[in-house]
Amino acid sequence: MIKYQTFSNSQKELQKPCVATIGKFDGVHAGHRKLFSLLKKQSKLKKLVSTVITFDPHPKKYFDEGFQNLQSLDERINDISEFGIDQVIVLEFNEFLENLSAKDFFEQVLLYELNVTILIVGEDFAFGNKRDCDTNCLKSLCLDNNVQLEIVSKLKEKGEVISSSRIREAKFTK
Repeated sequence: MIKYQTFSNSQKELQKPCVATIGKFDGVHAGHRKLFSLLKKQSKLKKLVSTVITFDPHPKKYFDEGFQNLQSLDERINDISEFGIDQVIVLEFNEFLENLSAKDFFEQVLLYELNVTILIVGEDFAFGNKRDCDTNCLKSLCLDNNVQLEIVSKLKEKGEVISSSRIREAKFTK
Protein backbone atom coordinates (compact mmCIF):
# COMPACT_ATOMS: atom_id res chain seq x y z
CA MET A 1 0.00 0.00 0.00
CA ILE A 2 1.23 3.48 -0.85
CA LYS A 3 1.34 5.67 2.25
CA TYR A 4 1.83 9.40 2.05
CA GLN A 5 1.52 12.67 3.91
CA THR A 6 0.45 15.94 2.36
CA PHE A 7 1.93 19.26 3.44
CA SER A 8 0.24 22.33 2.03
CA ASN A 9 0.44 26.07 2.40
CA SER A 10 -3.31 26.52 2.19
CA GLN A 11 -5.28 23.26 2.12
CA LYS A 12 -5.55 20.22 4.36
CA GLU A 13 -6.57 17.88 1.54
CA LEU A 14 -4.73 16.68 -1.51
CA GLN A 15 -5.12 19.17 -4.35
CA LYS A 16 -5.31 18.14 -8.00
CA PRO A 17 -4.81 18.32 -10.97
CA CYS A 18 -1.22 19.36 -10.63
CA VAL A 19 2.14 20.03 -12.17
CA ALA A 20 4.73 18.03 -10.27
CA THR A 21 8.38 17.30 -9.79
CA ILE A 22 9.66 14.23 -8.04
CA GLY A 23 12.89 13.51 -6.24
CA LYS A 24 14.61 12.94 -2.92
CA PHE A 25 15.53 16.65 -2.58
CA ASP A 26 17.95 15.95 0.25
CA GLY A 27 19.89 19.14 0.77
CA VAL A 28 17.83 21.55 -1.34
CA HIS A 29 20.43 23.16 -3.63
CA ALA A 30 20.64 25.35 -6.76
CA GLY A 31 19.75 22.44 -9.06
CA HIS A 32 16.59 21.79 -7.07
CA ARG A 33 15.79 25.51 -7.06
CA LYS A 34 15.94 25.41 -10.88
CA LEU A 35 13.29 22.64 -10.87
CA PHE A 36 11.11 24.46 -8.34
CA SER A 37 11.29 27.70 -10.31
CA LEU A 38 10.12 25.95 -13.49
CA LEU A 39 7.44 24.16 -11.46
CA LYS A 40 6.06 27.46 -10.16
CA LYS A 41 6.19 29.01 -13.64
CA GLN A 42 4.22 26.13 -15.18
CA SER A 43 1.81 26.13 -12.24
CA LYS A 44 0.92 29.78 -12.80
CA LEU A 45 0.84 29.47 -16.59
CA LYS A 46 -1.44 26.42 -16.63
CA LYS A 47 -3.34 27.29 -13.41
CA LEU A 48 -2.39 23.98 -11.80
CA VAL A 49 -1.35 23.09 -8.26
CA SER A 50 2.46 23.08 -7.87
CA THR A 51 3.45 19.80 -6.25
CA VAL A 52 6.75 18.40 -5.03
CA ILE A 53 6.83 14.64 -4.48
CA THR A 54 9.56 13.32 -2.20
CA PHE A 55 10.29 10.32 0.02
CA ASP A 56 10.81 9.48 3.67
CA PRO A 57 12.94 7.73 4.53
CA HIS A 58 15.43 8.61 1.80
CA PRO A 59 15.56 5.48 -0.41
CA LYS A 60 19.30 5.07 0.25
CA LYS A 61 18.62 5.25 4.01
CA TYR A 62 16.01 2.52 3.58
CA PHE A 63 18.68 0.20 2.15
CA ASP A 64 21.61 1.40 4.26
CA GLU A 65 21.07 2.42 7.89
CA GLY A 66 24.46 4.16 7.84
CA PHE A 67 23.44 6.57 5.07
CA GLN A 68 23.51 10.18 6.25
CA ASN A 69 20.82 12.61 5.16
CA LEU A 70 21.80 16.18 4.52
CA GLN A 71 18.52 17.42 5.97
CA SER A 72 15.73 16.10 8.14
CA LEU A 73 12.29 15.73 6.59
CA ASP A 74 11.08 18.88 8.38
CA GLU A 75 14.06 20.86 7.04
CA ARG A 76 13.38 19.65 3.49
CA ILE A 77 9.69 20.52 3.70
CA ASN A 78 10.50 23.98 5.10
CA ASP A 79 13.06 24.66 2.36
CA ILE A 80 10.71 23.45 -0.38
CA SER A 81 7.81 25.49 1.04
CA GLU A 82 9.91 28.66 0.90
CA PHE A 83 9.59 28.51 -2.90
CA GLY A 84 5.83 29.01 -2.63
CA ILE A 85 5.08 25.41 -3.62
CA ASP A 86 1.38 24.64 -3.12
CA GLN A 87 1.86 21.14 -1.73
CA VAL A 88 4.55 18.65 -0.81
CA ILE A 89 3.65 14.98 -0.97
CA VAL A 90 5.91 12.75 1.14
CA LEU A 91 5.72 9.11 0.12
CA GLU A 92 6.73 6.58 2.73
CA PHE A 93 9.54 4.58 1.15
CA ASN A 94 8.74 1.05 2.25
CA GLU A 95 8.81 -2.50 0.89
CA PHE A 96 5.69 -1.91 -1.20
CA LEU A 97 7.12 1.17 -2.88
CA GLU A 98 10.52 -0.51 -3.29
CA ASN A 99 8.95 -3.33 -5.32
CA LEU A 100 6.48 -1.23 -7.30
CA SER A 101 7.20 -1.12 -11.02
CA ALA A 102 7.73 2.23 -12.70
CA LYS A 103 4.57 1.76 -14.75
CA ASP A 104 2.49 0.97 -11.65
CA PHE A 105 4.00 3.92 -9.75
CA PHE A 106 3.28 6.20 -12.70
CA GLU A 107 -0.32 5.01 -12.99
CA GLN A 108 -1.18 4.68 -9.27
CA VAL A 109 0.58 7.73 -7.86
CA LEU A 110 1.09 10.23 -10.65
CA LEU A 111 -2.08 9.62 -12.63
CA TYR A 112 -4.66 8.24 -10.20
CA GLU A 113 -3.71 9.83 -6.86
CA LEU A 114 -2.37 13.18 -8.07
CA ASN A 115 -3.73 13.69 -11.59
CA VAL A 116 -0.36 15.02 -12.78
CA THR A 117 -0.75 16.75 -16.14
CA ILE A 118 2.80 18.15 -16.35
CA LEU A 119 5.83 16.38 -14.89
CA ILE A 120 9.20 18.11 -14.48
CA VAL A 121 12.29 16.00 -13.72
CA GLY A 122 16.06 16.27 -13.88
CA GLU A 123 17.93 14.66 -16.76
CA ASP A 124 19.31 11.90 -14.53
CA PHE A 125 15.90 10.99 -13.10
CA ALA A 126 15.12 7.29 -12.74
CA PHE A 127 12.44 5.47 -10.78
CA GLY A 128 10.66 2.19 -10.27
CA ASN A 129 11.93 -1.09 -8.91
CA LYS A 130 15.74 -0.91 -9.00
CA ARG A 131 15.43 2.48 -10.80
CA ASP A 132 14.71 0.61 -14.02
CA CYS A 133 12.86 3.46 -15.73
CA ASP A 134 14.98 6.41 -16.88
CA THR A 135 13.90 9.55 -18.74
CA ASN A 136 13.52 7.65 -22.03
CA CYS A 137 11.16 5.18 -20.39
CA LEU A 138 9.38 8.08 -18.69
CA LYS A 139 8.92 9.84 -22.05
CA SER A 140 7.05 6.80 -23.29
CA LEU A 141 4.82 6.60 -20.20
CA CYS A 142 4.01 10.32 -20.45
CA LEU A 143 3.29 10.13 -24.17
CA ASP A 144 0.98 7.12 -23.68
CA ASN A 145 -0.92 8.94 -20.91
CA ASN A 146 -1.08 12.48 -22.31
CA VAL A 147 1.20 13.93 -19.63
CA GLN A 148 3.51 16.76 -20.65
CA LEU A 149 7.12 16.01 -19.66
CA GLU A 150 9.86 18.56 -19.14
CA ILE A 151 13.39 17.32 -18.58
CA VAL A 152 15.71 19.84 -16.96
CA SER A 153 19.45 19.71 -17.64
CA LYS A 154 21.89 19.48 -14.76
CA LEU A 155 23.11 22.73 -13.29
CA LYS A 156 26.86 23.20 -13.16
CA GLU A 157 29.10 25.49 -11.18
CA LYS A 158 32.72 25.90 -12.21
CA GLY A 159 32.31 22.95 -14.57
CA GLU A 160 31.05 20.63 -11.81
CA VAL A 161 27.51 19.27 -11.59
CA ILE A 162 25.67 20.51 -8.51
CA SER A 163 24.24 17.48 -6.71
CA SER A 164 23.28 16.25 -3.26
CA SER A 165 25.82 13.45 -3.67
CA ARG A 166 28.66 15.96 -4.14
CA ILE A 167 27.44 18.04 -1.20
CA ARG A 168 27.18 14.90 0.96
CA GLU A 169 30.67 13.83 -0.06
CA ALA A 170 32.13 17.22 0.83
CA LYS A 171 30.23 17.39 4.13
CA PHE A 172 30.84 13.87 5.42
CA THR A 173 34.37 13.12 4.16
CA LYS A 174 36.13 15.99 5.92
